[in-house]
Order: sequence, then structure tokens, then C-alpha cells
Amino acid sequence: MSFKHSYFVLFFVLFSSTVVSAQKASIKGSVVDFQNQSPIEYASIALINSVDNLVVAGEVSNKNGNFTIQNIKPGTYALKINGEVILKAYQKFFKTVILKSKPLRK
Repeated sequence: MSFKHSYFVLFFVLFSSTVVSAQKASIKGSVVDFQNQSPIEYASIALINSVDNLVVAGEVSNKNGNFTIQNIKPGTYALKINGEVILKAYQKFFKTVILKSKPLRK
């Protein structure tokens, strides 16, 4: 059996990054097929430090296409999403993400 290759743009929804008490953030998002809006499960998500190009965190989307990366230090990162699944190969998606620390309110 050969792979079918369908090249769709991954549609990525980036929700808010949140700051917690230790000045760390979270990134939550969904990976869906751009054409039919169906969730893409098992997509790999890598957070790459833009200074040294090292992967600092990674996650895999769940059956609903959702993912969360937690405990991220402030900085500039590249978010790389690869949606290669069993019968389809999706185009890779890159997004620059800048996380800034905010003063905590009492």
C-alpha cells in the first residue's frame, strides 16, 4: 500500500499564552485540515528556540487535534507542526511565537 499525498495547509489556532507565578507560559492550539476543518490527530508539534535552534518542548495533538505545551520560559520560538499521518502527508507549518513575561498583579 502506498501513501496518498495530499498537501493541504495546516490551519493552526493559537490561543492565548498564559503567564503563571514562575514567569512561565503555556501554548494551546488545535491542528485542523484547512479544507474541511477536520481535526488532525497525532500531528507533531515542536517548539524550537530561535537563538540556538534546539527543540525545547514537544507535543502530539490528541484525537480532537488539540495540544498544550506548558512551562515555557519567555523568549522567541519557532513553532513547527508536522501533520504526517497514516494516509495523508500535510504541508509543514511554521510560526514564530514570542512569549513575554508580564508583571504579576496582587
